[in-house]
Amino acid sequence: MSTATIVPRNRDHGTVLEVALDAILRDRRLADLNEITEDLARADRVLGVLVFDRDDRPVQSSRSVLRHQATFTALARRARVGRASVATVRDLGGARLYAYAFPVGSSPTTEPRGAAVLLRDLSYIDANLRRSTVTLAWLVLALAVVVALAVSAALRAAVLGPVARLVAAAERVGAGRLDGHVAGEG
Repeated sequence: MSTATIVPRNRDHGTVLEVALDAILRDRRLADLNEITEDLARADRVLGVLVFDRDDRPVQSSRSVLRHQATFTALARRARVGRASVATVRDLGGARLYAYAFPVGSSPTTEPRGAAVLLRDLSYIDANLRRSTVTLAWLVLALAVVVALAVSAALRAAVLGPVARLVAAAERVGAGRLDGHVAGEG
């Protein structure tokens, strides 16, 4: 009895997903494919997954993106035919979607078994950008107030000091003392 040694390889999530989808497409285990697509759809900000076979027919899709199958068939075809990942951003139904398509089951010598499209909702980026813009506006306003107060204090000291000396000299002249003088600056 021989035992095979399994050597773990470092893989990113896309590679692991591609291997899993390849095995499922190869064996046509649609129940497993359904489970994977629904699990991915519950992932953080992932709207859903579409999986197409080598004839560009939808094999599986998350319920949340079922209505978008026709929209992303061409993107899946580009990934499959080009044997490379393809990404795009589309506005659909008031939502900005990031679509990442990649071939499934390809090797340098074989045609891909199909393609998968992972859809992510980008509306959270817009919300974060709006929040950041408002925060930045408040910070700029606060900084402007601090700068205005500092400039005001400097101008007050620069203007009111000489004015106070002039008022004191004018009061001396008004009291009849004409022997004093006012020192000027500048």
